[in-house]
Amino acid sequence: FPRAAKLGIVGSQTPFLNGRDYTLLGPNIHTNGVVGVAFSTHTCVPRVAHTGLEAVSNVLRIERCKGNVVLELEQGDAAHLLIAALRKQRGTERVDSRLFARVTSAQGESRVFQVTGGNPAKGGIALDTLRDLSPGQNIQFMMQSASENRAISTSHNPRVCFGVSSDHGFTCPEVTTQMFGGATEGGFSYGMPQPHETQTDCGSVFTGSTECAVPGSSVTLDLD
Repeated sequence: FPRAAKLGIVGSQTPFLNGRDYTLLGPNIHTNGVVGVAFSTHTCVPRVAHTGLEAVSNVLRIERCKGNVVLELEQGDAAHLLIAALRKQRGTERVDSRLFARVTSAQGESRVFQVTGGNPAKGGIALDTLRDLSPGQNIQFMMQSASENRAISTSHNPRVCFGVSSDHGFTCPEVTTQMFGGATEGGFSYGMPQPHETQTDCGSVFTGSTECAVPGSSVTLDLD
């Protein structure tokens, strides 16, 4: 379905409940697989929100990278710039919460990934993504905000909303009287409708989709 918007949610793990990694209940019990619904008459675009995050650095241009590792930014190596930003904002380079990075392409497409590691000796910072980063992209480092106050909008339109739960639980930023959704610590995936000239047929419904496991994030799709 390359021309359709795709949303998915990763089920919570259940090994301590029944010994299965994941559990999907229906006529039978399944430990893996995918269940989906296609709305072929709707051309809505998913909206992704990353609430509960605050910036700890300015927006910087990536000068050099390899795979998912940021090596050099416009003002120096990535690791030392992140350390300097933490010291400036928080007075220390030690943090008690996870770090994230918002990466924006030249076309304005933005994604948020968790920072999974860094090497001050080599200056590199690794992000939790299978996508290769590219020189010229912009990056901004972020962390979870101490404040959990979130603005919530309401609507009467039918809506699908999936989210990533955190230590504080999860609150969908857009609620409605007609909503299907849920939240897990495993996160969600979303795919935007692909223009005809960029469509490829590789036999997977997940082609062009992006995974997100950033706590407090959500993806919403109106069905009006």
